Amino acid sequence: MLLSLLAGFYGRALPVFPAEGSNLHYRIIGFSFPSSVSNGPHVVEIAAGFCTTEEAFNHNKILSRTTTTDRITAEVPAFGATYTWRYKSTAADGKEVKSKWFHFKTAYLPCIDTNLTKLRILTATGTYGDAFVFSDHNSVLYSTDGQPVWFLPEFDNFKGNTDVTRDIKMTTQGTITLLRGTKALEISYDGKILWHGPDGGEVSGATTERYHHEFTRLRNGHYMVMGTEMVPCNITGLGDRMPEIAGVGQLPLPGSKIEALPFTTILEYDAAGKLVWHWKMSDFYRMTDIYKKVLIDPMYRDLHENSFCFDAGKGALYISLRNTSQVLKIAYPSGEVIAVHDGKVYGLFCYQHAVRVAADGSVYLFNNNDCLQQTPGVTMFREPYLSGSLPVPIARYELPAALLVKGIGAANEARPGGNAVELLGGVMFSSMCEPFANMFIMGQDQSLLWHAYLAQKDTATGQWKPVCQYRASIITNRAALENMIWKGRK
Repeated sequence: MLLSLLAGFYGRALPVFPAEGSNLHYRIIGFSFPSSVSNGPHVVEIAAGFCTTEEAFNHNKILSRTTTTDRITAEVPAFGATYTWRYKSTAADGKEVKSKWFHFKTAYLPCIDTNLTKLRILTATGTYGDAFVFSDHNSVLYSTDGQPVWFLPEFDNFKGNTDVTRDIKMTTQGTITLLRGTKALEISYDGKILWHGPDGGEVSGATTERYHHEFTRLRNGHYMVMGTEMVPCNITGLGDRMPEIAGVGQLPLPGSKIEALPFTTILEYDAAGKLVWHWKMSDFYRMTDIYKKVLIDPMYRDLHENSFCFDAGKGALYISLRNTSQVLKIAYPSGEVIAVHDGKVYGLFCYQHAVRVAADGSVYLFNNNDCLQQTPGVTMFREPYLSGSLPVPIARYELPAALLVKGIGAANEARPGGNAVELLGGVMFSSMCEPFANMFIMGQDQSLLWHAYLAQKDTATGQWKPVCQYRASIITNRAALENMIWKGRK
């Protein structure tokens, strides 16, 4: 049983929580209570089951801890269970004061049932033993020892919704952002929707912005998300060259037809949902002759922009173009493209995902490395100082081929997904996608600090099979998780 204390510097008193009848979608719980009955220490007690008598409560007690604050974080052992708790303290006259019984449940959904889906640990970790991993395949938060501790609740307007969850992660402000289908949501740990993308088509010119791939809350409190603009383009009959964007009312060029193709937009909103900045890939495309003249595979009609990273210190935005194996560097806020890092030309990466900027200013990304069906992993490089110079490779993080685990429905081509998150001291967290299901934490010296994959049970055969996901993310320690719990109560 894990339990930790939180310093009482929050100022505002919190209500009793979990309140009577609460139904929680997590096992790590922030208990709070009024502390006016005494200035001394308080005791929080938790028992398994629905208890109504002192005898039953004491018999089933699973936790008793003392705190000098009006809140405490504790972990209960199971989902789909009922618990009873109370708080007590000693009044100024020396008498013990006990609260009434409070009863709550931990909810159940099949996604957290370890008889159906589980995080299989191949290499256990000591250094990151108190870390947690978000799996977007089933929208569950796991401890690094493989135990589910939180799952995405069914929101009122999403009940029964089968849309895919993508890019679920903790923000620097202690909230959670995610994409649910084409909806961009920010929620608290308790599951309250705090913000959602306006999605009115202000930039796309349609009825929706078609949010996709990545949604991030910036350090300044703004929100940045990828959207989609459908742009009319001239398509040649043979389909052997990049299309040309058609002018308004333009008739098809000889031997071609006009077809609407997807181009990514980047949208920045303030906390009130007002659009404060945007950028259109179609504007860059119009100005770049290479996309109009070079004969390439028809798959490149869709550039497949799949991630971005905003670096306020550099005043730059990086965007990954998967299908052309390029990373664009865009000056912010001017929107000027100031660099195009071509992974194939440089021999650094191809069909990449999750472009990021490291603490030292280097660029890194998840390199699907699909050009020659080579081993995927994380590639880090330093941008050139002089125009015309080449990027300098710094580090690679790759699992040995023998450790790669293929997932259900694994494909042999067009590897999608993958994530990379820099941790302290040159350590990297990464998750893979088709055809591989691995997640790992690795040192810059290639030491494997943690290794796992998500597995589902085949109900027909009873066999456990690895499953792929789009992008897992990490909360590096329990203190960060607890900070998220209490920030969500403010």
